[in-house]
Amino acid sequence: MGQDTADRVPLKRAIIAHAVSLDTYAVTLPLDHCYGHTAHGGLVLSTILSALKMHFSTSLKSQNQPHTFNFQLSFLRPATEGQAFVKIKAAKLGTKISTVHVTFSQGSVDNVVGYASHMNMSLEEDLDRLTNHTPDPHWLSWTYPWSPHSYLKAATHFRWFSPTDSIADPSIMDLWLTPLASSDEDRFTNEMLGSIADHWAESLENYRPNDSTFTSSNLAKVTKAGDTDLGTDIQAPPWKYLTQSMSMEMKKVLPPEGVKRLFLRAQVKRIERGRLDAEIVIADERLELVAVSHQVTLIIPELGFTKKINKL
Repeated sequence: MGQDTADRVPLKRAIIAHAVSLDTYAVTLPLDHCYGHTAHGGLVLSTILSALKMHFSTSLKSQNQPHTFNFQLSFLRPATEGQAFVKIKAAKLGTKISTVHVTFSQGSVDNVVGYASHMNMSLEEDLDRLTNHTPDPHWLSWTYPWSPHSYLKAATHFRWFSPTDSIADPSIMDLWLTPLASSDEDRFTNEMLGSIADHWAESLENYRPNDSTFTSSNLAKVTKAGDTDLGTDIQAPPWKYLTQSMSMEMKKVLPPEGVKRLFLRAQVKRIERGRLDAEIVIADERLELVAVSHQVTLIIPELGFTKKINKL
């Protein structure tokens, strides 16, 4: 793999939470899962999901509610690489559904606050199939090249697939993704869905078809040779997307061993005054609905990104 890739951490390991008390969990945000030095909102969410899973399998094990099925988070300020803590406090414990308050913090400041609800989804009826999209059999794949200096390090852990024919509606971006590594550690689990749901923001690039490499159609053109790489010095998108709020409803429990492929459909709902509202649908290999996420992000020009981060 070479010296530059020796310290790369699989996503499953990157989101592990370690208990430091009955209600507090330590996590470490690795640099190679960040965009620049900033941890994207989905990565933070996945560490929270990991902490919730541990909390409901230890401190709240008696509730028999192992599955996070709904949450609402507010992102107060960006998180960066390094250590952080997740604190979980019971808000309402019930026989069917329990709700807890979560706080994600770094240093002396709170970065994310919100509520999460748990239940035992294995006791629920099977969910309906996702029937509004049948994938084209002609999908082209690409990877983002790894570099320790790349802004897109978080996206380099996966192989991406886009349709050969671009979708007519620019508000929609369809993707399949699979881990690059072949170990069982890299299969997708429910705790990883927060991070996966946050790899969609380039759908905004569809509105700049003549200027952006990252549109659905241009990705297909760049990858027309098939199993290819997007070059060694790919230009990062000119816009950065700073998570403001994020919610997700889990529709299905993935198998404990995880799955190798997931389908994402991201649809921009509204763009106004530098704010982007979007819905992200995640499905498994059989196109069965796994999760639905709603997100609000700020759109920040690259040149103003560092300045904006420093003000928050």
